[in-house]
Amino acid sequence: MEWIHQDLSHNLRSDAGKASPGSGLGVGPKYGSAGLGSEKLPEDWCDSGLDSLISTEFISLDSADPVHITAEHSEPPEPWSSARCGVTVDGTETERLDSAIGDSINDETVRSLSERIGTVILSEPTGTLTPQPGPEVRDRRRDEIFNTFSFISEDGDTALHLALIHEQWEFFHHLLELIILNPTWTPYLDIQNDLGQTALHMAVIVGRSECVCVLLRAGASVELQERGGNTALHLAVCELHAECVRELTSSRRTLPQHLNIYNYAGVSALHMAVQKGRCDIISMLLEAGADVNQMDQGSGRSPLHWAVECQSCSVVELLLRRGASVDQRSYSGHTPLYCALYRPDARLRELLRRWASDAHLDEEEDEDEEEEEERESDEEEFDDVIINGQRVL
Repeated sequence: MEWIHQDLSHNLRSDAGKASPGSGLGVGPKYGSAGLGSEKLPEDWCDSGLDSLISTEFISLDSADPVHITAEHSEPPEPWSSARCGVTVDGTETERLDSAIGDSINDETVRSLSERIGTVILSEPTGTLTPQPGPEVRDRRRDEIFNTFSFISEDGDTALHLALIHEQWEFFHHLLELIILNPTWTPYLDIQNDLGQTALHMAVIVGRSECVCVLLRAGASVELQERGGNTALHLAVCELHAECVRELTSSRRTLPQHLNIYNYAGVSALHMAVQKGRCDIISMLLEAGADVNQMDQGSGRSPLHWAVECQSCSVVELLLRRGASVDQRSYSGHTPLYCALYRPDARLRELLRRWASDAHLDEEEDEDEEEEEERESDEEEFDDVIINGQRVL
């Protein structure tokens, strides 16, 4: 590396009058002083390529105000020749050993580097379009979707049932997105398992009101009944899932006739809500259009009959304010007031009497007297019964 020392000394001597003393080339504490030419450099020393720039342009790094040291060459250098090869004393060029770009980099190498750099994307700019998958990828995805929707477990559960049972909410929403995109798959929502339960029934059972909401928006049927004849609304009331009841009653897919569906026990969702004593659920059903005077199929009792038998003053008052009939009779001919006469809570009798008409009240009192007489006559002893010529005591 002796040529570096000679080249540096020659340029320093030629430009001695142009630079101020002591503002030599700043290359470090050992080799960057003014007496750089007096100290012999190690033979195995390889710099970073800065010293080779002495033939074109320098910037002093030691002084506060950098001094530009211009060499004798007035023409601008070529782009890749500023870090040129070394020149020995006899004028022959030698290969550089530092990290600078020298004559070993040709145009073909630079072009190759630029092409490779051009393919590197550090961050995807916003607004760029995602490349569309090829036909093979689309076919594979279509097959995967078809296999997913074709799967039925040994219990008759679909992938949608299983996603709800095992609480795989991301997979559940992914399936619904696919169904919404293709309306021909909407009947998939109404597939019933061996218990007659649809995905809507299952969402109510697990108590996920948000799943109930998206299923209704996707087109799930509200009126389908499971093995016991219960709709999703029956199950929501039975499990006291008020949020699920709210989603079902507020949906456009729920019609008034859907609210009055009987299960196989002959009761509606309103009867079940009265039996549970939940005024908030009763109010939701009535506001959605449930029949306040609907009779059950077993005995013909209205929700008001059920409320009297449950001895719930708050439910009775709520039903009366919503238009429940005090005069409605069951299959046995009993009104709610008559049922209240033989119940322990006297407040119910007073409440029903205030809502009953005078004529109806007189009729109920006459009926009460007749019933009392019948019970007394049944209790009398008969001593005139003769069987086979003998009196029966």
